Order: sequence, then C-alpha cells, then structure tokens
Amino acid sequence: MTTDRPRFCWMLLAATTFFGLRTHGADGPMFDPALDRPDEEWCYAAQSTTVIGMPFVPEPVQITYDGAVYTRYAELAFFYGKTLEPVMARNKTFLDGWIPVVGYGWRDDDVRYRLEIFSTELPELGRTNLVQFARLTMTNSNDSPTEGVLAVATRGTAGHFRLGALREPITPATRFAMGDGRLTRNNTLSCVTSAPICFTIA
Repeated sequence: MTTDRPRFCWMLLAATTFFGLRTHGADGPMFDPALDRPDEEWCYAAQSTTVIGMPFVPEPVQITYDGAVYTRYAELAFFYGKTLEPVMARNKTFLDGWIPVVGYGWRDDDVRYRLEIFSTELPELGRTNLVQFARLTMTNSNDSPTEGVLAVATRGTAGHFRLGALREPITPATRFAMGDGRLTRNNTLSCVTSAPICFTIA
C-alpha cells in the first residue's frame, strides 16, 4: 500500500502485546475480510488495542479494539446512525504516524465519521488524573443534505479485551446526572461535550 505518510496499526506494547486473532476451529471462523476497506489502514490482529497518555503517567488509558475509551473507572463507547449501531474500530492510527492522537474512521452510507482521541494534563489535576479529549468530524459525501447521528454511552466496562479490572464498579447506589452537556457520577464530572449529544448509561 502506498500512501503519502507512514501508516501503522498500533497495538498495545507493554509487558505483553495483545493479539486477538481468531482462527477456524478455535473460537470460530476468522473475521470476514470485508470488515476492512482495501483503501484504508488494516491490521492482522482481529482485536487490536492501543493506549493514550503522557510520558511517565502512572497508568495509560486504553482505546479498545472496538474504539471505546477505557480508564478503569469508566468506559465511553460510541454508536452511530439512526439505529445506533455500535462502532467497531479495529484499525487505528496515530496522528502523522507517531503523535499519540489515536484516530479511526468509519462510514454510514453517505456520511463519513472520524474520531480523534488524546490525553493531556491539566495543571490543577496533575499527571495522575489525565483528561481525555475526543473530536468527532462528520462529512457528507453527496450533494444533498444528509443526517448523521452519533450517541455516546458510558458503562463500567464491557469486559472483553479491557486491560485491568474496574476500580469503582457501578452499583445500585451509583448516581448519574445529565444536563447542559455534562455527565456526572456521584457528583463528580465524568464527561462534558461542546455540542449537544445523546448520553446513554448502560
């Protein structure tokens, strides 16, 4: 594949490398190659993960094989389209091939979606409590108006291929509140958006 800049499939490289290859006869058949577009990045690993963070941070934040953001305190997952299909983001890249801004895209008919996610430090919070930022862009590829839909769900953890156990499980006593583009959990800010978005708690 020839491109104007290096493109890589980044997988978690820490104590171990996470691979989620599926083989026939073990966990079932291999993933359908149609999942990947021939004109875009691809990866051998069926369930590749990566992380975001900063140098010397005590614990990085995982971007899961399906594109969710998992901090071990909560997980932010994305859904799209009128039927709110879950995002599947197997193939992810770093900005310019190396900058730790994880990006991935997908398409729903004439609407192209792209998410870019990174972590940074706020002086008042310090490096032990990084803030994650996500930017979504939607592009209409035809000449007539087209509706694009994105929803965000928060949950403790989906469990599968998540690195580390949940530190504060969601219990019947957990209290969530939503309003003005903010989501709080037990009176602590969990997520904030710069534009109206649909929050779902799962």
